[in-house]
Amino acid sequence: HVGLAAEDGYYYKWPGSPCNRWDVRQHVTAEWKEVARVMMQQYMERTTGTLIESDKVACITWHYGTAHTDWARMQSKELMNQLKDTLEHLPVEVLIGKSFLKVRHQEVHKGALVGHILSHYGLRGGVDFILCLGDDALDAGLFSLLKEFGNNQDSAQPLSLFACTVGKQPSVATHCLYTLEEAHELICGLSLQTKRSKGGNKQAAVPKTPKQMRSVSTMLEL
Repeated sequence: HVGLAAEDGYYYKWPGSPCNRWDVRQHVTAEWKEVARVMMQQYMERTTGTLIESDKVACITWHYGTAHTDWARMQSKELMNQLKDTLEHLPVEVLIGKSFLKVRHQEVHKGALVGHILSHYGLRGGVDFILCLGDDALDAGLFSLLKEFGNNQDSAQPLSLFACTVGKQPSVATHCLYTLEEAHELICGLSLQTKRSKGGNKQAAVPKTPKQMRSVSTMLEL
């Protein structure tokens, strides 16, 4: 069974849940979205090739991936500063990623959901291991949470943790995969390990560091 999450972890479903059932970890108010939308609209109108994604509950995003690169980056920095000044007293954070600028409720993010999942399964016997993959700067919060969890866990029964960035880039993650193809190969390998574990070899479900995963420090030296 596979669990799913959407919209930065605002919606999620546990493995085995009915297809049409989605849970919400925490309901949030979003009056601030209209303020952010009006400001983004002004920049969208003067930056050809940009668009606003506003249909998500806990965030609103200005995408500029198809706009003129230098002009769009300059506009994104200007918009980011204006949003931070205008929304500084509200429970939101302004984030910049790969060709997008996002305003998101501060309690809704991948790290918060991972913490919720770990608490859930910790009361039900725990998990075999944790692997987090991400290819964006915004995944740094998730990697940091995983590192903090590892530092605070029971040293007598340590859990195998793998924080892995995808792509050659600086990261707080401990490991790196160079390409999406390597990430796909890794997931397929884990699927095979799971099938073997169902045959009675539970240790097969707890992997060593896969050969594709390099340390981030080694990657940056290349």
